[in-house]
Amino acid sequence: MSSGDRADSETAAPPPDRERWRRVQELFHAAADLEPAEQHAFLASRSGGDEGLVSEVEALLVEDRTPDSVLDRQLPELARPLLAPQALGG
Repeated sequence: MSSGDRADSETAAPPPDRERWRRVQELFHAAADLEPAEQHAFLASRSGGDEGLVSEVEALLVEDRTPDSVLDRQLPELARPLLAPQALGG
């Protein structure tokens, strides 16, 4: 491993663990039922001081409010452009 590879692996964010992802989903679904103006206070009160968690959930909430959100698309629709070059031998 080169020193550049090592630096990249040291600065790369670790993949979310299962419990954190469960927590993100739980907070997202609860906050999505609230008015946007109420969401931050709700998340802050239930995040245990984890601002990163609040930011993750807020990013999902913002995406969910956009027209044609990727959160509303089906998996095959999302995967098709990613898999197309492979199917063509590219």
